[in-house]
Amino acid sequence: MNELKPMSSAPDDGREVLLQVKQRAGMPGKFLVGHWMEGGHCIEDHPPVAAGWYFWNGTMFDKASDPVAWADLPKAMPAKYECAEQDFGLTFYEGDKVRLQRTGETGVLRAPRSEKHPMLHVISDDTGAEKNWKPDEVEKI
Repeated sequence: MNELKPMSSAPDDGREVLLQVKQRAGMPGKFLVGHWMEGGHCIEDHPPVAAGWYFWNGTMFDKASDPVAWADLPKAMPAKYECAEQDFGLTFYEGDKVRLQRTGETGVLRAPRSEKHPMLHVISDDTGAEKNWKPDEVEKI
């Protein structure tokens, strides 16, 4: 595992990191993959959230409970998003630069929401906010 670092040095740019939390589901000293969200309307068509560390719990972004340390995620091969390819004839990989065709906004692909909901999870170049874009409205750049 990568070296744990103090939370005071954790990145606030929206990228995912490994968070050690005081408790997770009642068990002490557990880990989760989380990211900093500035607060407000961070995600298109979602209610505003308070600033803080969040993780995807399988249904929604949930606030991480008392992060005590963090580490970079291990490097991995890019994931191919089959749901986007299957539904729209497109293949996207994590880290792809993409453009929203209707507005010209650009960003970096993070992940689809889920296989049942094939929205592409994008970090906006303009604002750093996390957004969900429809694959049929996105082009690789």
